[in-house]
Amino acid sequence: MKSKPAYFGLSFIFFLMIDCQTTKAQEILTSCVDTVETYQLIGKNRYYYEDEMGEFFGLKDGDNHILTPAIYYSMTFFKDNVAIVTNQKGKYGAIDLNSIEIMPLKYDYLSYDSKLNQYIFSENGKYGLIVDGSIVIQPRYDMLTFMIDELATFTINEKLGLINLKGQIVVPAKFENIEENTNELFTVVENGHISLYDIKTLKQLASNYDYMNIQTNDQLILAMKDRKYGYLNKLGMVVIPCKYTYASVFTEGTANVALDEDLNDLHQIDINGLRY
Repeated sequence: MKSKPAYFGLSFIFFLMIDCQTTKAQEILTSCVDTVETYQLIGKNRYYYEDEMGEFFGLKDGDNHILTPAIYYSMTFFKDNVAIVTNQKGKYGAIDLNSIEIMPLKYDYLSYDSKLNQYIFSENGKYGLIVDGSIVIQPRYDMLTFMIDELATFTINEKLGLINLKGQIVVPAKFENIEENTNELFTVVENGHISLYDIKTLKQLASNYDYMNIQTNDQLILAMKDRKYGYLNKLGMVVIPCKYTYASVFTEGTANVALDEDLNDLHQIDINGLRY
């Protein structure tokens, strides 16, 4: 039997992908074994099985019907309707629950986000992005993330920037890191502190904060400086000073705050900082 990577899971605890030798995986998994093959649940009414030599994986349904022959070198659990597979040459692709190949086995790397319906893929050491079956970002980047608010973080020569769904660079790769972004703002760590930038102008709006949460639907940004919380507007201006020992993000115009360490003074405030 050949040593090779395989993806399995402890189904009664939680789905977990692991790389291990097939013989070791068989020892730790709760699998049903007959004289020929090993089975393991990897999706809704879908099971992987191994060939007689334990070298390759195929897909069966709950009635033991073979959906695909044992031709895959590794196979992940299904995320919704998609599983990532590899062949013996190390090329990545994807199949659906009906074993239909939805991404060809030609990529050096492939990762899928089921919520966004996006694939990050790699060719010749560079990364790109596929959305709804179409390449929206060509494989030109050293690293790449999934899209957040229609923007992805990319890396060139260890510097980070932001790129949109049209493949247009909206923030050039000049930052050591990018912590968060929306379609209007992004934060970076500079000299050990967080700075806020405007995406359109690339202007620094605020700096020297220890924490900042820009992922909010409200107009105010939760920020922390010197272990105290306060709020900024989207221009980086202080609206409510950093004076709270505890503070939440604003939701529908109110936030929970406290001035004392024990939270005995926990109360709500409005966007003007007045008790609600």
